[in-house]
Amino acid sequence: MEKVGVIYGGKSVEHDISIITALQTIKKLSKEYECVPIYIDGEGNWWTGKNLQNLSIYADFDKKVKQKKQVLIDFNNKCILLGKKRVKVKMCFVCSHGLNGEDGTISGVLELADIPYSCSGVLSSALSMDKITTKILLEKNGIETVEYVYFDEEEFLNNRDEIYECVESLGYPVIVKPANLGSSVGISVAKNASEFVEKVEIGLNFDKKILVERFLSGAREFNCACFVYEGECYPSNVVEVNKGEIFSFEDKYITGTPAFQIEVCKEIIDKVKQMTKEVYKICQCFGIVRVDYLYRDGIIYVNEINNITGSLASALYPDNYSEVLDLVIKESINREKKKEEIKYSFSSNVLKVFEKCVNSAKMKK
Repeated sequence: MEKVGVIYGGKSVEHDISIITALQTIKKLSKEYECVPIYIDGEGNWWTGKNLQNLSIYADFDKKVKQKKQVLIDFNNKCILLGKKRVKVKMCFVCSHGLNGEDGTISGVLELADIPYSCSGVLSSALSMDKITTKILLEKNGIETVEYVYFDEEEFLNNRDEIYECVESLGYPVIVKPANLGSSVGISVAKNASEFVEKVEIGLNFDKKILVERFLSGAREFNCACFVYEGECYPSNVVEVNKGEIFSFEDKYITGTPAFQIEVCKEIIDKVKQMTKEVYKICQCFGIVRVDYLYRDGIIYVNEINNITGSLASALYPDNYSEVLDLVIKESINREKKKEEIKYSFSSNVLKVFEKCVNSAKMKK
């Protein structure tokens, strides 16, 4: 039976959500594959074990995990090491949300090891993770996004008056977001200037870059995922989020409130699906990517791109999620095969010329 790795956890505020995503993915994987769970703890160490599919062990991982083995990447042999055992995996699902995972770092590791993987590559992952860069890229390609300003911690400390003016031009209330986080962590609404300072200081605890957007009060929010197989783009269902003022971390994962209202008019569905395909192409995405939208006054805005879909992914493909995962496996393997067609060497005499120049310089001394 062919083995498929599932990488999750990580040094990220979205660590716990990543565990949920991974366990859901493992549950939905076809029985034709043997799953190899690869858990990254909060310190960044990689592990596998016999009972990693048991959710209760993660509250005290070191004591409750059975037959724990360290996981390393064997770059020379294009495989992984489980303890001392060398294991070939057909591909790896990357389920690590947030920094040190979704931002392209794990994609880079697997890329260097020539191991196929489920998510976008290094460039696309990094672009999608940074909310500021995403907005700039989408704007350049004519995709509607909410009006915004951005700054880093140093600018906030040294040019605060200028930042205040920019934010005032947006008009309160505004929404304050750490640039590189997901799951709505660190996001809050500021209704006036004093609240703005308070919310920025909260955001700076999680990231050193801040995005500030005009807050669209009463806006509806939609989600749509997308993946490509053999050149064909397959958007998911379009669903409307049932949220409070914002779709907060508590709304998503804690309160248990139903996440979606399924009734969405055809005009919005068609437009959102088309925009999702465009965003997927513009950002050079791969695997299953979820795009979040805001809708108000007849305008649909791209809110965020989630390069690794969270625990809500299966809800977007409710009837055939296992089949979708199977297609992602096949497409990741096809992508790796295409890499083999690329030339990575170029013959030249540059080293001999450089050596000659060095020796000539030494003789002149």
